[in-house]
Amino acid sequence: MSRTTLYNSATVANSSLAHVVQANPVQANPVKSARALTVRAIHPAEVDEQLIRAWAALEGRCLEGNAYLSPHFMLPALKHLSPSADILIVLVESGETLLGLGVFEAVSYSDRMPSRHLRAYRSIHTYLTGVLLDQDQARPALQAMLGYLCEPRHPWHGIEFTDRPGDGPLDQLLHEVAPSLGMAWTEYGRTERPTLLPAHAGENYVNRFLHRRAKDARRRWRRLAELGPVSWTCRTGSEITAECIERFLELENLGWKKNSSASLLSSPSQAAFFRETARAFAAVGNAVFTELSVAGKVIASTSNFCSGMAGFAFKLGWHPDYAVYSPGLLNELELIRAAPQVWGNLEIADSGSSPGSFMENIWLARRTLVSGMYATDRTGRVQLAIVRLLRGDGNSFPQMRRLGTT
Repeated sequence: MSRTTLYNSATVANSSLAHVVQANPVQANPVKSARALTVRAIHPAEVDEQLIRAWAALEGRCLEGNAYLSPHFMLPALKHLSPSADILIVLVESGETLLGLGVFEAVSYSDRMPSRHLRAYRSIHTYLTGVLLDQDQARPALQAMLGYLCEPRHPWHGIEFTDRPGDGPLDQLLHEVAPSLGMAWTEYGRTERPTLLPAHAGENYVNRFLHRRAKDARRRWRRLAELGPVSWTCRTGSEITAECIERFLELENLGWKKNSSASLLSSPSQAAFFRETARAFAAVGNAVFTELSVAGKVIASTSNFCSGMAGFAFKLGWHPDYAVYSPGLLNELELIRAAPQVWGNLEIADSGSSPGSFMENIWLARRTLVSGMYATDRTGRVQLAIVRLLRGDGNSFPQMRRLGTT
């Protein structure tokens, strides 16, 4: 089914993807006058420079920062990593002001729902999903977005989120707004991810909470210094040059990632995605690259992006010839020491790491991530209930077995 057909409706005269619907005006702040919001859905190809500016502005004042929803990340990802995906970009606007944005992929079925549904877009390098909402108009923007997605004229029956925030203001708002629209949430995954609170980081953090690791790191630093002068550099803005990006890619391509074809350079499309993403974040001052060098040679590098009031550790690389000195760990410890200055304006930094990562031992704060599906209509609710029973998730399967034996 083509995108044009997908969004056809007998109640809409225009059969193109872009539609405008009136949302019920909801007042988020009593001081501000209520104003009808419009919701429209577009193709990625319809994103123009004006929308990119509005998107970036929304990111800067969003309820909860998410670099993976930034236009600087999302547009390169859609272009290079998912060129054939059936993508729906949902925009909530008040006049010319963008108040909400979500990016979804339409799928015919999955192991979570056997019929057409949406899933929050997630590339192979996306480690957090969700939606962007204006912090001052978050509730009406979310009500308008979800209300639009629940309209019966649409052919989908659910909306899936993988690894979305499971705590914080966005999670709270979803739990309040979705049920009021008749949306039922079925959760199938929950995990904790290491985070860093920049205001609480620094030298005292390292000495107090990472004493043993810091002691071992100092020993390794001294041994490394026997090879030549050791230095640590934090690069932002125009300091993140093309050469800096290529050095990172080369280091990230070494060791096990190269051998298993898991590095960014293992695929031309992934390398192109990263170069474009890094340049875009750097151009607006929202990228941080760190480098550890010995005798003038960079042996470890990290790439990090910022969105709203949050930072996001993205990728790291280090030279395996220097593995005995733990250059990756030395680099990360220096970033922790410098975090109050480097990320002084941020509330939190998300490690983006998988369970079992060494980041669990050095970034000691935690955030909760949840994965699940919202049913948007009765068909979706029935299908989720059946899938839940068949998969044995939660307490449903034991109950079904008891019913079958009585």
